[in-house]
Amino acid sequence: MKFQNKIIVIFATVLITLTYSVYEKSKIDALSERANTPILKSLPEFSLKEIYKNKLFTNTSIMANTKALMVHFWGTWCAPCEVELPDFIKLTDRYKNKDIKFLLIAVNDDEKKIKKFMKRFGQLSESVYVLHDADGSIMSKFGTVKVPETYLFDSSSALFNRYIGSQSWGSPYFDHQIIEVFTGKSK
Repeated sequence: MKFQNKIIVIFATVLITLTYSVYEKSKIDALSERANTPILKSLPEFSLKEIYKNKLFTNTSIMANTKALMVHFWGTWCAPCEVELPDFIKLTDRYKNKDIKFLLIAVNDDEKKIKKFMKRFGQLSESVYVLHDADGSIMSKFGTVKVPETYLFDSSSALFNRYIGSQSWGSPYFDHQIIEVFTGKSK
């Protein structure tokens, strides 16, 4: 009888452990599913000044006559931003004659530092706008908590994709993403 009791106790322990593990995994899966579902579904309302042309841009004005919009949050104080920005600028150059606009939104930064930092890239294409979000309020409207972070929107201002962290912008993946937006194909 003692041996049977030990088997029953071991079996019950294993069963309880497995049941608890399945329960905990379902909670983690639910959190993961929510994390992968973007809160931001379309371009939020904003109003920011372009630092070179001293022109005010809004979410509505920036989308006029464009098939796609990339919004890139960065800062001069951000080491990963400094590393990836040259590749991002090359990406903008590849699309300078297309109907896509690029917003480089510097957050929690100083306008003089932004201008000094951007001098290293020379003349930017006409489709690139350097904006200043001095207090980070626009960044929070997008749901961004740390930089770099980039959003790709289609012509109807719907979010197509979000790229968290530093990226290799020279990768063909990003060209494919932009082409999908141009052609209206879903992900």
